[in-house]
Amino acid sequence: MKNPHADAGRNALKQAHRAVRRHDLAAAERWSKTAERLAAAAERFAALPAPEPVDSEAVREDLFNWISALVDANNERMQWLAERDDYLSQVSAATRAGAPLPPLLRDAPVTEEDLLRMAGRED
Repeated sequence: MKNPHADAGRNALKQAHRAVRRHDLAAAERWSKTAERLAAAAERFAALPAPEPVDSEAVREDLFNWISALVDANNERMQWLAERDDYLSQVSAATRAGAPLPPLLRDAPVTEEDLLRMAGRED
């Protein structure tokens, strides 16, 4: 695996050498310290365990199932919203005509908060 800290450390060391050739000792010291810090970071990076392999097929399946469930829930919500609009129209017409009210509307199977929670956006 490529180590970005090692590359950055080599570049910092080159900058330190250039500063020495320019007789800019303050810059050379800053670049040298930067190179040392980056070398230490590269060592820590090299000591990290290799990342676990990812089963991309399982991730793809999980993502597909999550999106499918979200789409299904949204479709249920949209159907209920259409039912609610029809119900409100029936209530309005019954009220104007003095007729009995229609049967109560069923509870919403999925709320907007449910959809946000399912999508991982609970704000």
